[in-house]
Amino acid sequence: MFKNLIIFECANLQFFFNKQTVSLLFFSLFRKAFFIFDYSGNYYICGLIKHKFMDVKVSPAKSGTPYGILFGVIMILEFVIMYVIGMKSLVNTSVGTIVNIANYLILPLLFIYLGCTNYKKNINNGFISFSESLKTGVSITVIAGLTYAVFSVIFNFIFPDFINEMMDITKEQMIKQNPNITSKELEMGLGMVKKFMNPFIVFPVTLVMYALIGLIYSLIIGGIVKNEKP
Repeated sequence: MFKNLIIFECANLQFFFNKQTVSLLFFSLFRKAFFIFDYSGNYYICGLIKHKFMDVKVSPAKSGTPYGILFGVIMILEFVIMYVIGMKSLVNTSVGTIVNIANYLILPLLFIYLGCTNYKKNINNGFISFSESLKTGVSITVIAGLTYAVFSVIFNFIFPDFINEMMDITKEQMIKQNPNITSKELEMGLGMVKKFMNPFIVFPVTLVMYALIGLIYSLIIGGIVKNEKP
């Protein structure tokens, strides 16, 4: 009789469910309807089901993951578009300035605000502490930086000529800005640029930079959205 039944413990009582009942149970859980029944068809109400299945605490850092990934994907799309158009459009142009403002100011502030607001309203019952805001914001920017850094490393391995292309553009701009620059100064400047374009240097630098950005902006956003539990 109990061969295909599953034992479920609720409020220190054991109920026996068949597989169809369990499916209905989880379906009702997602609808936030907490009615269950045993194999005899009798209905029970168990408030502990919500406690066991629905009140799983989501950490501030984990709640920011989708926003960080989306932020990183947007930066990747910006790069791809600029690469297709031509990287010269990014160097000392209004387009490049707009992209930099977006990536280092507007987008971080936007996604940190959205992430903190989401944690506050949808996860933590309208509350968010200052430390939770910091954790959420830093996780968003670090994940965004990690996403972009991984893409950058892969891109440079697939397109090894990209660094040389950027070096030529940089050289042209350096000469344009300072026509009297000596060959030694030019060589030193290009050497520094090339060093910082190395994927294995770009990776950690990007992570540290976006972590700092996240920390600074989270302090601002945290002060705005903070609502400590009484």
